[in-house]
Order: sequence, then C-alpha cells, then structure tokens
Amino acid sequence: MLDIPVKNIIASLEKYKPQGIRQNLFNVGGYWILLDSFNSDPVSVLASVKALGEITIPEGGRRIAIIGDIDRLGEKSSEIHRKLGEDIAKYKSCFDILYCFGEDAKYIYEGAKANGVDLCFYSSDRNEQVAWIEKNVTQNDVSLYKSGQFKAALSKTVDAVYGTDYQINAQRLLTAFYEQKNLKYKLIGDYLICTNSTTDEADVILSDKVDGYAMRQIGDNAFTKKKELKSIYIPDSVVNIGDGAFYLCPKLQQVHLPKNLKVIKNNAFNYCTSLNEIVLPPKTIHIGHRAFYDCKKLLQIYIPPSVGYIGEEAFGNCSELTIHGENGSYVEKYANDNNIPFIGQEKFKFELIDANLICMGGTIDEVDIVLPNAVNGHVIKEIGVNAFTKKRKLKSIFIPDSVVRIGDGAFYICPELETIHFSNNLKVIADSAFNYCIALNSVVLPSQTMLLGRRAFYDCKRLKTITIPSSVIYIGAEAFGNCSELTIHGESGSYAARYANEHNIPFHVNENDLRHRKVL
Repeated sequence: MLDIPVKNIIASLEKYKPQGIRQNLFNVGGYWILLDSFNSDPVSVLASVKALGEITIPEGGRRIAIIGDIDRLGEKSSEIHRKLGEDIAKYKSCFDILYCFGEDAKYIYEGAKANGVDLCFYSSDRNEQVAWIEKNVTQNDVSLYKSGQFKAALSKTVDAVYGTDYQINAQRLLTAFYEQKNLKYKLIGDYLICTNSTTDEADVILSDKVDGYAMRQIGDNAFTKKKELKSIYIPDSVVNIGDGAFYLCPKLQQVHLPKNLKVIKNNAFNYCTSLNEIVLPPKTIHIGHRAFYDCKKLLQIYIPPSVGYIGEEAFGNCSELTIHGENGSYVEKYANDNNIPFIGQEKFKFELIDANLICMGGTIDEVDIVLPNAVNGHVIKEIGVNAFTKKRKLKSIFIPDSVVRIGDGAFYICPELETIHFSNNLKVIADSAFNYCIALNSVVLPSQTMLLGRRAFYDCKRLKTITIPSSVIYIGAEAFGNCSELTIHGESGSYAARYANEHNIPFHVNENDLRHRKVL
C-alpha cells in the first residue's frame, strides 16, 4: 500500500527497541527489569507472563512476576481478577515467584494460590511492596512489572526501588514551577526536580525541600557548562543525577553526594576536569555511559559493592584513575576488564555521611582486627551501629585515634573479646556497645571520654576493673549491670566516683590522684 519493501519492514522491526513503560526490558544497576505498565488487561497480563518465561536468567537467578490489579473493571472486578489468577497459574513454569499488588490483586493471589502457585505474595501497600523487593530481589533475578499506569502504576514501584524516573517521564503531569536562590525546580506529581541554575556561582548548596516537597532528582543538563562552579552540595533526598547534569564544569572540585543516591546517569560528570576524588554512597547501583568521561585529574573513586552496572566509557580518558572497592565485587571485575588499577577492601564496610566515614563492620569473623585510620582520604570517625555484633572469634580490636564514637551494639555479643585499644580521642560509647563481652577483664577509657550509654558493659561478667576519667559526665542505666566483680577506678569527687557510690560498686581512687592531693 505504501510501496515499502517487505524486507525493509522486517529490518525495521528487528531494530525496534521498546522504551519507557511499554514492554521495556532494561538493566539498571545490574537488575534486569521487564517493565510494561502503560496499560493492562487479562490478555496482556498473560502475554507478559509468557514473555517473562522466555527470558534467559543467570545461574541461581529467578523469574519474578509482579502483577498489579487492573483498573476500571466494575462490578465483576473480583471475578475477573480471580480468573486471571487461575490463568496465571497455568503458566507457573514461566516464573518462580508471583507478587500481586493492589486492592483487587488479592483475588489474583487467591486464584493463583488455589491453583498450585506456592510462592505467591500479596500487598496493597506500596511501601510494603518496595521493602519486600529491596529485601528479596537480587541482581541474578529478572523481574516483570505488569500493570496500568494509574492505579497500580508499578513504574512508581520501580522508581522507588531503583531510583529511576519512568513514571514521571511517562505521564508528565506537571504541577508547578519554583525558583529559589537562583535555582529553578519543577514539580511533577510529588516528584521535585532541580532543573537549572540561573547564575554561574562557585559554590552551590541545594535545599532538600521546596514548598514542602523533597527534591528527588538533579535534572538533565541542570548545571551543564557552569564554568565557575567549584563545589556542589546535593541533599540526601536526591536519588538520581540526570544526563549531563554537571557536564563541562571544568572547575568543579568538591561534590557532596547524597547518601540515598542510586543512579548516576550518562555524562553526569563528563569533562569535570578538576575532580580529584569521589566516594560513591553505599546505595548507589548504577553508573551511566561516560558518567566521568574526561575527568583527567580523577585519581581515585570508591565504588560500593551495591553497584551492578557501569556503562561504556564511564571512566574514559581518566588515565590516572585507581578504583577502590570490595574484592570479588562487580566493580573489581569491571576494573580488571577495563585495565583500570583496582585496590580491594575486603575486610570492612564503610559508609560516608557528611564527609564522616563510618565503619559499618567486618565482612569476616577475625580473631584480631586493626582498623585503618582513613580510607580514600576520609578519616574514620565512628564505629557504626551493630558493626561487629556477634563476631564470636574476635579477641582484640585496634581502634584508631580518628574515631570519636562507638555506636549502639557495636561489639554486642563478642564473647572472646579480651583486648581493646581505644582511640585517644574517643568521646562516646553508646548503648550496649560492649554488652555481653564476657571475656573482658580490664578496661581503661581514654582521657577525653564523656559518655557511657545504657548497658554499655552489661553482662561483662569477668570485668574486674575499669578506669573512668574525670571527663565522663554521664553513665547510662545498667551500664555495668551483672558485672558483679567490678571495681571502678577514677578520681575522687568525679562523676564516676558518685556513680559508683550510688550503684554500690566498689571505687578505687587512682594513685596519680592521691599523689596530686599529697603535693597540695
């Protein structure tokens, strides 16, 4: 009819690649997703389930079918959804897990469950669904998200889990524009995007909220060619840095990346020729094509093990670069495949928050642990919550002088721990930090320590002596509960002396305190 040769039609169809929220198979952060959430009906749901069954999965991976309820089915909605569940069960060889989402999806669940689908789940709460996906779906799995775009709108779920922006790009329901402190924003639904800066300033601090809405994304090309920009603070609410967001910012040296960042898109920091060092936050999963291309002064970047995708030429023309990451991770393989020097960190996990590095624990249960003073130029300021909990082989720990805080339960139930080398600058030992370290015999706290939390040394049944400096101003409830053999050493008149007296714990005045009093 249009005089187009059949072979040309076939060739064009072979090149066709679905995009957006229509039948789109894509990889974000190493997670393979088949997203089809523009429209839905029983026939297309079954077709999507069958398509899922045809996708090859890695060894150990699973096919996960996440199905939303169907809009506007009227009085027969429950009947149609239950029948859909029964029909899905006929194709149970195409998936390993079925997750039904939405109010009427409970009928899909009931129909599938009654017809032999054993691994079947249901929820009508999106936060609950997101939490389930984050906990259960791995980078070896392939997940189908099938729904309509309004009610179940599973593209919203994909965006929430992976930091993508499929829903807002599909609907484009523009709500409002804002301008604040030379920065422009647009609001789509409840999704706030920083779109651009009206000036070219050296230092930019982005607000986490505008008109009560949390900022989620730095938009495409938002700060492109800001040639005076030297530093940028991006608030923790941001999960996505858009295409070319900081392209050609040649003076940019300091980037505060948000702790919730998941996606760095294509060319985001391309030709930021003054960047020297980058530490990616622990939730980052995706680094796009040429994300750091031509960052010629970039010497080192820490990439967390959560990252499962790095695009082509992400670090092209970064000839001085060394990548830091965990041994055995995707990041190590990427570095090796691309002939980039790699330094592995297999013993410890770290998290960077507001330029403070926190040790989140060890990856193996070692007898003797020596913590480094710094990683990638960032000093370790804190041992995190439950960092070394239940390390049952641990006998000694060396804590460098950079550390000022030991977090809640940091060494909870380390029954073999005998020797602690504290940081000389330690100020806080939080709740239950050394709870049930039953091998501890003697402890000397550093001279700058100020606070001992609740149950800090609870159930340390062999603890006979602890020296508490006069700098301590607070000791929490039951800090030494069940330490029946304990004697506290300290200075007379100190808070520690009063605490020991009030809690019927023997108190020994330090010899240096006695000598000082004799001189007087």
